[in-house]
Amino acid sequence: SSLPTSKPLSQPSNNPSRWPTCTPSQNPTKQPRESPSKQPALTPSINPNAFPTHQPSNAPSAQTISTPSDQPSKWPYAYPSSFPSHQPMEFPSNQPHVQPTVTPLMKPSACPSRSPSSNPSEYPRNRPISSPSDQPSLQPVEKPSLQPGMVPSQQPIVWPTATPTSQLRSLPSGQPVRDPTSQHLKHPSLQPSKSPIRSYVNRTALPTMITTLTPSMSLTEQWNAVLRETLQSAQNESSSSARQSVFYQLNVIDDRLFGFCSAWNNFINELSVSKYLYFPETISLIAVYPTSITSVVTQHRASCSNSSALNLMVDIFLSSIDGSVYCNGDMWNFRMCHGSSMSFCVNCTNPCLDSASLHSPLSLFPCPHSASESFSTTGIRLVSMSFENRFIVPNFIAIDYKASNTSVKISATLSSKGTVQCGAFTSLPMNLDEVSRQHFSAISNSKNVSVVRISNLQQMTVYSIVCYASYMGQSTQFLDALQNSFSVKTLCCKEIVVTQFLNTYVQGTNAAKFLQLSLANEPIQQLRLSIKINDSVFTSSDIYPSWFAMENMQSGAVELQSYIRPKEVGRFHFSVTVEGNFASDYVVHYGNGMNSFDIIRSDQQPSPPRIIQAAFNSDGSLVIINFDSPTNRGNTKTVFRCDSLVDFKCANMSMCQWMDSSTIYAHIYGASYCAAPRDQLRILES
Repeated sequence: SSLPTSKPLSQPSNNPSRWPTCTPSQNPTKQPRESPSKQPALTPSINPNAFPTHQPSNAPSAQTISTPSDQPSKWPYAYPSSFPSHQPMEFPSNQPHVQPTVTPLMKPSACPSRSPSSNPSEYPRNRPISSPSDQPSLQPVEKPSLQPGMVPSQQPIVWPTATPTSQLRSLPSGQPVRDPTSQHLKHPSLQPSKSPIRSYVNRTALPTMITTLTPSMSLTEQWNAVLRETLQSAQNESSSSARQSVFYQLNVIDDRLFGFCSAWNNFINELSVSKYLYFPETISLIAVYPTSITSVVTQHRASCSNSSALNLMVDIFLSSIDGSVYCNGDMWNFRMCHGSSMSFCVNCTNPCLDSASLHSPLSLFPCPHSASESFSTTGIRLVSMSFENRFIVPNFIAIDYKASNTSVKISATLSSKGTVQCGAFTSLPMNLDEVSRQHFSAISNSKNVSVVRISNLQQMTVYSIVCYASYMGQSTQFLDALQNSFSVKTLCCKEIVVTQFLNTYVQGTNAAKFLQLSLANEPIQQLRLSIKINDSVFTSSDIYPSWFAMENMQSGAVELQSYIRPKEVGRFHFSVTVEGNFASDYVVHYGNGMNSFDIIRSDQQPSPPRIIQAAFNSDGSLVIINFDSPTNRGNTKTVFRCDSLVDFKCANMSMCQWMDSSTIYAHIYGASYCAAPRDQLRILES
C-alpha cells in the first residue's frame, strides 16, 4: 500500500530505501556492520574495544598509552607533538623538525647550526663562547664589547662607524672615507684641507652631538624654520590685539625668498583700512641674522607703543614722506629713496645708504631699485603693527523670544546701534563663524532693537540660541556670546488660534459672537473641532455651531466663528478639542491666554477692558497694544495722539491708530530716550 503500517516489521527488509536519511536514528543498533561507513561518527562510542584493530586509525586517540610500543611506526609524523617527551633520545634524528619545540633544551648542542637565525634570542648568554664564529654578523650589536679584540679583522668595513674613536692614529689612512663623520673633532687637524668650500650654500650644517634619523636640512630649509618661529612669536605677542598687520623679508645668500614690493604694498593697503577701524597699539621691527658661519642666529628688536608716535608713523607710511619719529628711546628714520621707494631703519642716519644695514641691523628696504640696495645679507626682517578697537561693541540690554513649531523670533535690545546675528544649535558651536554661517541677522532700528527670525527648525526640538552683536567690524567675544545663550523648545504642531469676541455677556440677551477659530494657510486632510463649556448648565444647543468638520482642504487660511446664548450668571471656562486621524499635528492656542468669560445680570456694569499685552512689532517701529475685550475706543478717533488715551515715554509726540475695537498700533517717536522694552505703559483714567 502507499501508506506505511502503524507498526514496524520485526526484521528489516533485504533492500534498504534508496536514500538514507540525513539524521541518524536516536538508538543505534547493538551490532556493528561488517564494513564500516566511509565517514566516522562525530562522537566515539562510550567504551573502546578491548583489543585494537590491526590497522591503526588515521588520528591517534585522545589518551596516550602508558607504555610505548617496542617498534615505532614506519613513518614519523610531519609535525611534532605539542609537548615533547621528558627524556631526549640518545641520538638525534638526521633531519631536525620544521618547527622547534616550545621549550628549549636545558643544554645547547655541541655543534651550532650552519647558519644563525635572522633574529637572535632576546637575551645573550652571560659568557661568550671560547672561539668566535667564522663569519661575523651583518648587523653590529647596539653596545660594543668593553675590550676590543687583540687582532683586528683582516678586512676593514666599507663604511666608517657613526662615532669616531677617541684616540687619533699617528698617521692618517691613505684614502679618506666617502662621507665625513657626523661628529667633528675637538681639535682641528694640523694640516688644513687643500681647498676650502667656496659656496656658502654648500657649507655643512652645524654639527650636533647626537646623530639624527633624518638627513640635515639645507640652509634655505633652516631659515624657513627660523622664519616660522619668528612669525609665531610675533603673533603670540599680539594675541590680545583686535588686529595685526605683518610684513616680512627672508634673504638667503643672494636670493630674496619672501618680502617683495607687492607684499609691502599689501601691508600699506591694510594700514589704510585699519586706520579708520582701529587705533594703532604697537609697532615692532625685528631682524634675525647669523652672527657667524657656525654659530646660532641673533635677534635684534625695536618697539614703539606711544600712541602719538604710532599715529605719526602710520601717516608717514600712508603719505610716503620722509620723517623721523622718536619713541621708547629709539629714533625711527623714514626716507623715500629715489623719490619712490620707502625705506626705514632704527638708530641709523640714512636708510637709503648701501651701508645702512651694516651700521644698523634694524633696517628695511622693501622695494630696492638695484641689487646693491637689496641688502643681500642672509637673514629675516619683520615689521609688525597691532591695533586695538576704535569702535565699542554694543552690549545686549534685553533679549526676548517666541518659538513656533519651526521657527524662533528673537527681539534683542542693544546698548548702541549695531547688527545682531543669531544661530540655533542642537550642540554648542565652536566659534562665531558657525553662527554667522546660518545667515540669520538684523540691523538695529532707531531704538537699537534688532528682530531676528530663525527658520527651518524641527518640531519639538530643544535648541541653544547663540547671538552676538557687531558694529564696524568689531563683534562680541565668543565666550561672551556663549554666556548669553539660552535654550528654546519649538512647538510640536500646527497652531489653531482661538480668539474671544467678548469676555463679558449680559444674561438673557440674544445670541452673540463667541469665538473665532483660525488655522494657518496649510493643507488640511481630516479634522474636527469641538467647542465645550465646562459646566452642565450649557448644552451643545447653547453654542452654535458647537463643532466644525474639515476634510481635504488644500490651501487657504481658515477662520471659523461660533455664537453663544447667555443663560446663567457666573464665570465659565471653555475648551476647544481636536479630533481626527491627524489631530496630533495640531495644538490649540488661546489668544491672549484667555479661555474664560463672564455672564452678568442686565442691571450690572461690565468690567472695563484691560491691557493684556503691549509689545514691539518685528521691526521695532511700533508697539501693538491688545485689550482683553472689545472697547468703545475711548471715544477717540481712529487716528489720535497717544497721550489722549495711553501713557508712556514720548506719548505726547507719538501717534496711535485703532486697528479694531481691541487693538491699538502706537507709532513711537524716534528719539533714543522714548519707549523701550520693559518700560511702563498704562491706560489713562477718564
